[in-house]
Amino acid sequence: MRSGWKLLHTNEIAARPAQPGENGVRPDFDVPCLNPCKEVPYKPISASEKAALENWQDQESGNGHHDMHMGDQEVTIGSNTMNPRKSATAPGPTPVNRQPGRPVIGTAPVLYARTWDFGDAVVAVMLQPTWGGKAYWSSRVFANHGNGFWKMEESYHTTIQAAPLMTAVPSKAKSTN
Repeated sequence: MRSGWKLLHTNEIAARPAQPGENGVRPDFDVPCLNPCKEVPYKPISASEKAALENWQDQESGNGHHDMHMGDQEVTIGSNTMNPRKSATAPGPTPVNRQPGRPVIGTAPVLYARTWDFGDAVVAVMLQPTWGGKAYWSSRVFANHGNGFWKMEESYHTTIQAAPLMTAVPSKAKSTN
């Protein structure tokens, strides 16, 4: 048996089909990923927290490390998804993400973040809205893989049913005066 950190994450959630109008309205224009790709509204306390967040930001920005998360799993307990949705675009405006006639929409911004440093692991909790959907709480675990590389090992999202839909605001018509 391996030694070291173990993770037990449990959520009791009600899985249900989407309700009419629940998908909201996605923007019909490009939305750059500034938050969280370049900044988050949280100042890490330790060097490990800073490094873990920076590596996650690199992953979310689409700079070539988007597939670095969720490695070396020993056991997957289970997952129940009633309405799987595939993102119209993955984070970052890379050629793979660009679909003709569809805007590139950055990853969900971070409204609140908090991290805890456990030496070789960092735990993060974030509140994030999602375009066309409801906000969610994310809880993530990052591990130090050496040489300053922090990898997201686990990520769980719990939708906040009482949250309003994050929707695009139509642009105002230009004045002809």
